[in-house]
Amino acid sequence: MKAVVYSGPNCVWCDRVMQALDATHLEVEKKMISDKGVMDEINEIMGKPIRTVPQVVIGGNHIGGYADVEEFLKNYFGEGHDHQGILS
Repeated sequence: MKAVVYSGPNCVWCDRVMQALDATHLEVEKKMISDKGVMDEINEIMGKPIRTVPQVVIGGNHIGGYADVEEFLKNYFGEGHDHQGILS
């Protein structure tokens, strides 16, 4: 399964979500919203303009921001799996 993280510059929550996803061993791609065409891409996926980053798509489904990804990972991998302490 692949995760795409739409990120912005100097975004602490973007860095944290990348760490959490890296700990799961999912394939992770980071896209900067400042790069040409990336903002249009995520807006199309969401169906509306984004207001915050990170925005994460996993397996082709828009999950949301950091808290949404945290919840998704706990549900997907189980409550006891803490992703090497990153999500706790």
